[in-house]
Amino acid sequence: DLANTMWALATLEVQNPDLIQMLSSVSLRKAGDFKPRDLANTMWALATLRVQSPELVQMLSSECLRKVEGFNAQDLANTMWALATLEVQNPDLIQMLSSVSLRKAGDFKPRDLANTMWALATLRVQSPELVQMLSSECLRKVEGFNA
Repeated sequence: DLANTMWALATLEVQNPDLIQMLSSVSLRKAGDFKPRDLANTMWALATLRVQSPELVQMLSSECLRKVEGFNAQDLANTMWALATLEVQNPDLIQMLSSVSLRKAGDFKPRDLANTMWALATLRVQSPELVQMLSSECLRKVEGFNA
């Protein structure tokens, strides 16, 4: 419910600082219960709403590290995008996300590819193998890209 509510607020572009603060506070306490999709959606929502909550981002990042193997392609891309948007420097998490993304690159949709490539560039991540794999997937899926 926490992650879905945060996602909905971000999707609807609702700026309600009191509600967001309360959801963030409770999420901080319950982050250990979040599933991979909850982690990715909450990170995405924080970034989309431009919420500055370093303590929550750190807690979610720690949980992401523990649960990253359960992330699907969209979860990986959204989390990487959120880290870049929030300007979070977490080399361990970025390395782990990159490693899992490399293995799951074939599952990435055009938007996942674009968001991940953007995040890698924004974070200045040096991962030639991942960039090559994502580039190959872009070539295979280029007709699915929008303007």
